[in-house]
Amino acid sequence: MIEPTDPYLAAVRAGEPLHGGLLVHRWPELDVKVVNNTGETVLLHEALLDVTSSEPDLRALPFLTCDETDIVLFNGGWGPLREATVTYSLFDTPDAPDPLAGPYVLRTPEVRSRERHSWSVEDKLSPFAFHGAGRLLPRHEVAVRGALAFTHTGADGAVVHSSNPFTGWLVPRRSTSTIPRIGSYLGPGQKYSTALASVGTGYRVSVPLSQVVQAGEADRFSVTIASDRSAFHSFSLVLRYNDGQELVVADRIHLALFLSVTQERHAPLLVRPGLAVRPQPRTQPQPRRRWWQRFRRT
Repeated sequence: MIEPTDPYLAAVRAGEPLHGGLLVHRWPELDVKVVNNTGETVLLHEALLDVTSSEPDLRALPFLTCDETDIVLFNGGWGPLREATVTYSLFDTPDAPDPLAGPYVLRTPEVRSRERHSWSVEDKLSPFAFHGAGRLLPRHEVAVRGALAFTHTGADGAVVHSSNPFTGWLVPRRSTSTIPRIGSYLGPGQKYSTALASVGTGYRVSVPLSQVVQAGEADRFSVTIASDRSAFHSFSLVLRYNDGQELVVADRIHLALFLSVTQERHAPLLVRPGLAVRPQPRTQPQPRRRWWQRFRRT
């Protein structure tokens, strides 16, 4: 299984603390190496992806942030985030051993994909607007520390119970200071590209190649794979060369492709027959033709 590599995504799925960091968008690449053991020149003119199945990845992806006197939960995954429970306490500093107040519990039954749920905790912060534990708090901020627990649909379709600790800052009154947020965004050879549908079975995607491998030599190229959302893909890779001869390079490739809803601007517009279409808002100009629109399906 080819899995996405992203520090924040890995932390969420491993139950580690939610931290400030960018979701690093990078489409997966197939790195293909070929060796010509024949006595003649080989011209590679096409790569075929024979897709057995493409199924959407409906796992939730929580982003928890502090917005002045609110704690905000956003779902950046493609499936619902259910039974969300935020348990938190207030501290003088993020690493203080003893809380100023708490613990408190916040709950919501469901946060759907792209939805944002906000809890106001202003009433809990008002006693600490200027002083906490008998002394002035720096920049009038209160540290918040706790854990987010939730359930969602796992990769195999079963219900998964997850929990992640977090640390952040809340502001009892408006401030112009810049403060940390929980889970906030911080900011080989020839390369070819194509796109797969997030839903589909038994279809073939063609990637035109232009590779010449001399007798006794080797060559290397990569194929970047995009999709309109997170999905699980199973496919084989076939190379066509010379006069339509075919070579199966990899018979079973399982790819878990990741694309958060917050990164949907990177998604290709799949307009080929039989593939999913992501509608464009009427208020936006029509997009220019991109690399994924140049490839046709055979």
